[in-house]
Amino acid sequence: SASTAIDIADTAESTVDLTACTSDDDGDDPAITNKETRVVQALREAVTAKERYNRLNAEYEKSLAKLDAAERRVVAAQREAQEAKKNEDSRTGHMRDAVHRYKTLETKHSLTLAQMASLEEETEFAKREVRLAECKVKNTRQRLALMNANYNSLLKDHDASKERVKSLEDELTVVMELVDEYESAESSNSPDGMPRKVLMEDKEKLAKENVEMKAFCEEMLQLIED
Repeated sequence: SASTAIDIADTAESTVDLTACTSDDDGDDPAITNKETRVVQALREAVTAKERYNRLNAEYEKSLAKLDAAERRVVAAQREAQEAKKNEDSRTGHMRDAVHRYKTLETKHSLTLAQMASLEEETEFAKREVRLAECKVKNTRQRLALMNANYNSLLKDHDASKERVKSLEDELTVVMELVDEYESAESSNSPDGMPRKVLMEDKEKLAKENVEMKAFCEEMLQLIED
């Protein structure tokens, strides 16, 4: 394992130092020298391996630190991506709401235009009815003015007719008195010498005019009441 290799390397370093110190005391025995050489070489290889291990471990630590930093950047990037996705979803929701509101407003606008067109038609129809009513009122006022004029004329005619009837009645009264006086006379002529036939004709004429005048007055009164 890595820890065992480190321990061996530490032991090798100390052993190399001891070997360097005691190599001169062993004499010149070739077997011992060859053995020591192999040991020293193995120990040197262990030291080299330890140095390489330390270098690799340092690089590993640096790589681990870089990996941690990269992981933090990845997490931050993921968080930013999630926030961006949320913002995008929010913008998409806002856009969807805006489109819905636009369609709703467009529908309301179309309904408003239709209502305005209907109101314009109703307004034109109402204007025509108002103009027709104004014409009717104008004609009615003209008729009322004419009727009022006719009524005033009839009143004047009625007053004149009443005066005429009264005058005829007075004349008829005078004639009737003359006729009565004539009938009471014993002779064929009246005291003033007026013939009976003439008096009778005047009486009949006045009676006829009286009847006609009364009929005319009744007709005038009926027209006034209507």
